[in-house]
Amino acid sequence: MPAVTLKAHFNGQQIVLDEPFALPPDSQLMVTFVPQPESADDAREDRSARGGDRELPEILPKELAPLANAIEHSKAICRHPPEPGDDSALGCSTMTWDRATQILIQHALAVWEKAKVAIRAPAISAGPDGSVDLYWTAAPHGLLLNVPADPQQPPTFYGDDASNPGSNRTAGTLDPSQPVDVGVLMWLAHTAGK
Repeated sequence: MPAVTLKAHFNGQQIVLDEPFALPPDSQLMVTFVPQPESADDAREDRSARGGDRELPEILPKELAPLANAIEHSKAICRHPPEPGDDSALGCSTMTWDRATQILIQHALAVWEKAKVAIRAPAISAGPDGSVDLYWTAAPHGLLLNVPADPQQPPTFYGDDASNPGSNRTAGTLDPSQPVDVGVLMWLAHTAGK
């Protein structure tokens, strides 16, 4: 079974999944603790120190505030699912959006922690068949990472250099057993300042 990101909370005695999901007995889990501010005043002060009074993901450093803002604004893609039979409209589930933004956050933090480089914020949009697209452009480079609606399917990526498309391109799938992809990390770090 490929890796899946699930939201959960601690009820004081045990970790409880927020949505039902069939886990086989003795499954290995990786738990990420996201500390909550102690009060609404603390949260407001923290957001203000980061450059605004918006709900920013608390785990991102202030240097990644543009990325946090892009994530916050992209929530709208899961608010209006397409009407049945409307093949031209795009939308996604909150679960797919969560997976896509988690992948984005993991890669952004990896580049930041290893190189102290803030990656560019991608365009975050609903893709085909309920998927989510993360798209970066830094002329002449482009990278598209698609997170499918089916959590059993791995995200795919395609990147190229328009000035040398025949030899300078990358494509593949993200390995669900790895939190980040080295090739995607290198591309994001390389194009951060462009």
